Amino acid sequence: MRKIKIVKIDDKEITVKELRVKDIREILIAGEEAGENILADIERLLPYASDIKPEELEEMAPSEIKLLWEDFKEVNADFLEVIERLGITKTFGSLIKNHLTEALAGLSSTDTPEPGSMDGVSL
Repeated sequence: MRKIKIVKIDDKEITVKELRVKDIREILIAGEEAGENILADIERLLPYASDIKPEELEEMAPSEIKLLWEDFKEVNADFLEVIERLGITKTFGSLIKNHLTEALAGLSSTDTPEPGSMDGVSL
């Protein structure tokens, strides 16, 4: 039976899912064929592991994303153990890290005020 875990962040419940073999194959193929539109890739790949939408990630704090990642690792422990034994942990981990890093960078606002700036702050 496929494992799932419900994560509650604030008032939202997010389902974290165990990857199926066909999901893993699709993710690996997508990594090889990654296009220039990383956000489109993330939108296509994220449903394999969760029911959260990419735009919802933008509203989350890094600590909340870390919580999701920890639950993903728990639910997918068997898969992660297999790729570690096969010696492809770094390759797969780099693929996911690169996708997430680029997706999160693409989601960040370009008009974020400089640290210490009062721009955008209303008193």
